[in-house]
Amino acid sequence: MRNRKFRLIGGALVIVAVGLLGLRTAYHFEWFPFRNLLVYGSSDVFTHGNPSVKTIALTFDDGPHPNVTPHLLRILRQYQVHATFFVVGEMAARHPEIIRQTMADGHTIGNHTAHHPQLRKMSKEQITAEWQECSQILARITGTAPSFCRPPHGRSNRRIVMSAKSVGLKMVCWSYAPNDMSPVSSAFNITTRILKHARNGDIFLLHDGNQATLDALPDIITGLRKRGFELVTIAEMARE
Repeated sequence: MRNRKFRLIGGALVIVAVGLLGLRTAYHFEWFPFRNLLVYGSSDVFTHGNPSVKTIALTFDDGPHPNVTPHLLRILRQYQVHATFFVVGEMAARHPEIIRQTMADGHTIGNHTAHHPQLRKMSKEQITAEWQECSQILARITGTAPSFCRPPHGRSNRRIVMSAKSVGLKMVCWSYAPNDMSPVSSAFNITTRILKHARNGDIFLLHDGNQATLDALPDIITGLRKRGFELVTIAEMARE
């Protein structure tokens, strides 16, 4: 009897732990940037637009990807949506034609470092070199250096924020992430999460190169518009 009681208690603890882990997985990215905002202040890290304006910014990280990004751009063009792409410098250098098309379509292109490293393990000089190399690659391709940046995975600290600021980059995180890169996230899941959480001034984190995100995009766009939201770039949102 006593062993059965212990087994029941152990099983309950496992269920609670799994539930908490699932919650952390789903919302880790939503919480993390707000911790940055509290530490550094809104002038250092941009995580949300004007809450009184009914706009939302869709942002896409980790591209460009030759097999997915052109399709993503076509969908955005079809629905006449401008978004923001935080691109990895070495990938941009391999696919400059995609970067030029992204720029020609009116999207904002941001700096996502040159090699997508773990910045918190690097010195300030190394971090600065990552920002600078990516900006230089993008300037060579487009003729314009980026104004905005995002650290890989949104993981930041004061050294990373100040390094970006020192080279003229405004750091952008996000207000909500639908966990679109999870292997169990379907297009339906991603769309449902975004439409459920949509609020004025939201910045949504999505990922370039992910098929489920690509499949979800038409329903995300139409669903947000039905709710009265205008979809804007980070550059537009920052001016509100």
